[in-house]
Amino acid sequence: MEWSLDASLELKPFLVRPNSTKMQVWDVVLISGLLYTASVTPFEAAFLEVQPFPAPLFWSNLGVDLVFLTDIFITMSLPFVSAETGLWVTSRREIFFNYLRTWLIIDVISVFPFDYIIAAAYGNDSSALRAFRLVKLLKLARIIRGNRIWKRWRDRVGFNLTRLMFFFYVMVILLIAHWSACVLGVIPFVEGTDDSSNNWQAVYLGGVGQDASTASYGTLYLASFYWSVMTITTVGFGDVTPVTDLERVFSTLLMFVGASLNAYLIGTVCGLVAELSQRNTEHRLTMNLVNEFSSQYNFPQELRVRLRKYITYATSVKTTERYQKIINGLSPNLQDEVNLIVNSVWVKQVPFIQLSPPDELDPLVSKLSSKLKLQIFAPFEAVVRRHDVIDKLYIVSKGLVVLHVKSNPMDRDAFEADHGNIIVRISVADTVRSELVRGQCFGHELIYADIKSVYNATTTQFTELQVLSKDALDKVLTEFRGTAKAIQEYVEGRRGLIQPHVDEDDTDYEGDPAKDI
Repeated sequence: MEWSLDASLELKPFLVRPNSTKMQVWDVVLISGLLYTASVTPFEAAFLEVQPFPAPLFWSNLGVDLVFLTDIFITMSLPFVSAETGLWVTSRREIFFNYLRTWLIIDVISVFPFDYIIAAAYGNDSSALRAFRLVKLLKLARIIRGNRIWKRWRDRVGFNLTRLMFFFYVMVILLIAHWSACVLGVIPFVEGTDDSSNNWQAVYLGGVGQDASTASYGTLYLASFYWSVMTITTVGFGDVTPVTDLERVFSTLLMFVGASLNAYLIGTVCGLVAELSQRNTEHRLTMNLVNEFSSQYNFPQELRVRLRKYITYATSVKTTERYQKIINGLSPNLQDEVNLIVNSVWVKQVPFIQLSPPDELDPLVSKLSSKLKLQIFAPFEAVVRRHDVIDKLYIVSKGLVVLHVKSNPMDRDAFEADHGNIIVRISVADTVRSELVRGQCFGHELIYADIKSVYNATTTQFTELQVLSKDALDKVLTEFRGTAKAIQEYVEGRRGLIQPHVDEDDTDYEGDPAKDI
């Protein structure tokens, strides 16, 4: 037995890579063949005569048969993942026997030309024609291949599974209705009553002034589909009624199927609708609690409005928290890869992170990304006040933050009046700008011990900040000695330039926080 860690490795001649672009194209061809088989084959078996050479339907059937025959040989050359080891099996012998134990027999039956053999051997014999139509239905076994295609596509394409399930259930209902209509249509022919008045076709069409023996295939199918939908949905007008015993048996079975399908689909669809509207449901419940809470404690109207706005915004960003739960549930290596993609652009902009040696940079960024916590701030909320000890790093994920020296950040009028005096700093060195936007950071002075802020940080709109605590940073740096040493040397080199704190009575401070910090 031969094993491979990945199907992308070098394979033996004539083996097919399961994840190759060619296989994706072939899957699309197979899906087209499956749709043809699911729709045309039952209709042909129920309502159409034998299509001899060179009828167009003969060629289309032959083409679809060749597609599925080719797929058998492709499957024999397709490596598979061992359930025991999780590795790819590339031995042709093992691939063949695995196929033989699973789907080979069913696939061969679905492509074997029973219908052509019967037609060639017995011609227009009535019993042979009945057998021909029943054997045609064996081709529906091809539908099973859809499950194998789904397994190959499930991990390659990012489907919205909830919407996909809606589509799947609609397709199931349509297919059951279509197949049931075709079965009802073939029953008179199987029983040999198609030339008499003792069948549902003659009774129904005779009641509306038509002759079943001269009716078109479209008319017969439409009547069958009409009956099928009525029975599955349990409407049952009763104008299309079974006449023979076999027709009654099939009608009874379909009634049971319809009742069971309705009960199952109603429960399932309600669950899917709840999934799609989960965020709205959570928001309504939370808002109801906020309104009750505000009324019970008689909150001022202005505070109630701010609470409702905050809850509405916070509900809209719940997706970020769900993403983080997904990341937390991954293996350590996958967490590192995902964190690096999601947060590397932001984290690498932090000045002291840029001191990291190249061989430690990506692992450090990934590790720090896992320690970030999302915090949401309402408009004009103080994130940092002057004289606060800086023990957190803040990265702007969404929104706007203004760093300023003067004015009370909670006093909106004063804040607006002093807007022209805002002094903003986004790096320890010297950069001064008017505002902090997505990806920029503040609070990176936390690398100094017990340093106090010389500025206020205030949001001007709903703002999402990724927050890293000093304790979390210190814990991560114990694993990256090169980075820890570089940061320590940087701190020691600037110790004489740093103003460790601002006197709390210095309310008229007019310095430049960029230079002081």
